Amino acid sequence: MTLHQAYRTIYVAVAIIAAAAFTSCFDNTIHFEYKGTNIGGWNRDDSITFSVKPLEESSYYFEEIGIRANVDYPYERLHLIVRQEVISTTDSTRRTVITDKVSLPIYDEEGNPTGTGVNLRQYQIPLKTVKLQAGDSIQVSVKHNMRDSIICGIADVGVKLEVRGER
Repeated sequence: MTLHQAYRTIYVAVAIIAAAAFTSCFDNTIHFEYKGTNIGGWNRDDSITFSVKPLEESSYYFEEIGIRANVDYPYERLHLIVRQEVISTTDSTRRTVITDKVSLPIYDEEGNPTGTGVNLRQYQIPLKTVKLQAGDSIQVSVKHNMRDSIICGIADVGVKLEVRGER
């Protein structure tokens, strides 16, 4: 290896480390987790529950639900009930429950999948931006709200929470 090649290798390594450090400084994700369902059949009575640890700062937070579905999912849309319980660790009397019904298009009018991916398609459902206090924790429960009590083809359900700053 020549001296020029050695310097080039070092330069590339430093550039990669700097880029990784720079981009990680701007990651506002506080919680990001997926849990699997019984892909052979997700029962309407089976809630998928996520627990978000107490938050370090008071701020506005953006919430998002993620769905991973395979080709076995037979419906055009997926209807969900998302229940969020905000629990204050600083004030035991403060508990807030927020329940949302969301509808996610899985296929467009022509029958084409709206998600990204090949065998397993990824879908994102933005919920809302909420003001949370330092010390608040959140428990999020997701269950389907379809006519059929058992649905096939949903592989995973996820929750993402990002800090959005003061408004």
